[in-house]
Amino acid sequence: MTPGEREVVTEIENKAKKPIFRTVIRGVYVAKRENWKSSNKILLRSYFTHFTANNMNMILLCPQTRPKVHYLMRERRIFSRARKMFRMTVLRLTPVFPDRKKYTSIFNTEELATMFHFPLRISGMVAPTLEKVESKKAGPPPNLPVG
Repeated sequence: MTPGEREVVTEIENKAKKPIFRTVIRGVYVAKRENWKSSNKILLRSYFTHFTANNMNMILLCPQTRPKVHYLMRERRIFSRARKMFRMTVLRLTPVFPDRKKYTSIFNTEELATMFHFPLRISGMVAPTLEKVESKKAGPPPNLPVG
């Protein structure tokens, strides 16, 4: 085996030691027409490219989830495709329902935690895009039933 193949096999063995999940990650950009910016639609895709390795696991993009149409009744078909995708998101169905294994990625718990626990501090300074939400601590309501 070459050193690259040996590294891939070692990583697969390390990944198989932890619980794994077949995942479908879906991002939806919804905005009013006056607030919609075409530059925002690629933010999620560019975020997930950081987790792609050429010789190992990668996040697959499903081409059927893009509402692009280049011919025949273009605007109406784009609207109906976008509406169908939104409806499937609300119902939590996979984009290529009922073929659930197509366009899925396999991640272990460590990889999922890395993706969805965003860093609040980057090199000692607070991330500039995250806004702090003002909140106050409160106890339970007085009419809470105790059983």
